[in-house]
Amino acid sequence: MKEIQLRIMDEYLGEQPVGSAFIHDTGNAEYPYLCHAPTMRVPGSIVQTDKVYSASWAAFVAVHRHNLQASRKIETVVFPAMGCGFGGMTFNESARQMAVAYRHYLHPPHRIDWDFVAKRNKAISYDGKRQVVR
Repeated sequence: MKEIQLRIMDEYLGEQPVGSAFIHDTGNAEYPYLCHAPTMRVPGSIVQTDKVYSASWAAFVAVHRHNLQASRKIETVVFPAMGCGFGGMTFNESARQMAVAYRHYLHPPHRIDWDFVAKRNKAISYDGKRQVVR
């Protein structure tokens, strides 16, 4: 844990932004990597935000970047219920946002236009017809 704190101090000048993530080598053969992806700046409510999506998306991008250059690839990831402790997010909303990030990771765009951006934003911000992210 101390190495992660030092990395945050060195690479992020003491404050790792929500929407960023990095992979840390643990030195443990069973669990060789840990991904650090914060959902909040300080402990507090993140209800009705897309911060779990942002943190999940950053984690998936960090895994992707790791796998592009590392000889030992990450093939399996495990996520906690992001944002459900101090963040106050419901388990269902946290899982929904993580699932959206995973779907976006599995199906990256081949081109980006306004229709794509609007469709992606709707997937992040709405649970069916109900807006859950402001």
